[in-house]
Amino acid sequence: AEARLREWERDSSDPARAAARTTTIRTAVEALVEQRHQEAVAGRKAHATVRFYAAKAGHAVRVFGEDFRLAELTPAALDRYISQRRGEGAGDSTIHKELVTLRGALKLAKRRGLWAGDVDTVLPIAFSPAYVPKARWLRPTELEKLLEALPADRGAIVAFSVALGAEWQAIVRARVGDLAGDPPSVHLRGTKRATRDREVPPCRLRRSRRPTH
Repeated sequence: AEARLREWERDSSDPARAAARTTTIRTAVEALVEQRHQEAVAGRKAHATVRFYAAKAGHAVRVFGEDFRLAELTPAALDRYISQRRGEGAGDSTIHKELVTLRGALKLAKRRGLWAGDVDTVLPIAFSPAYVPKARWLRPTELEKLLEALPADRGAIVAFSVALGAEWQAIVRARVGDLAGDPPSVHLRGTKRATRDREVPPCRLRRSRRPTH
């Protein structure tokens, strides 16, 4: 009882300490998602990135519990989280993304005085998936077969993406007037990074043998 009384006294004299001791994991991840949303509104991040963080943060809240306090977050607690997620069938690549999200939430919470822990101490050391990207792409004959099998509208999307190296958001934002110039080029309205908004000369694609009727 005396220890609890001293704790209350310290909290009353230092509100920041009290906040750091009582902040929940839900509060921390919601703050991160809101910050990413504001960055998207300012044009610094894509809205798809906001959805990514919101989805990954949801697992931390579910596994730890909405009322789980950051002050209780220890290396052992993170190890149990990883073990549970693996038991649920999540791959290390997925868990790695969730830990990246949690790292961002902890760093933001610490910057705002809502957590007094150390990010590098809490999170696992060198946790990264053994991911090796495949060196595989569609050959011209395979692309032609794919375009022939797709409905006209979806085939147009695939052809646009292949010809210009366009990601999905650039396809969504494409406008008829984006093709202009002599020689012609296409304005890709990418948003993920500044270099994604660019002018691209379309490559020559062999005409598909799709029927025109």
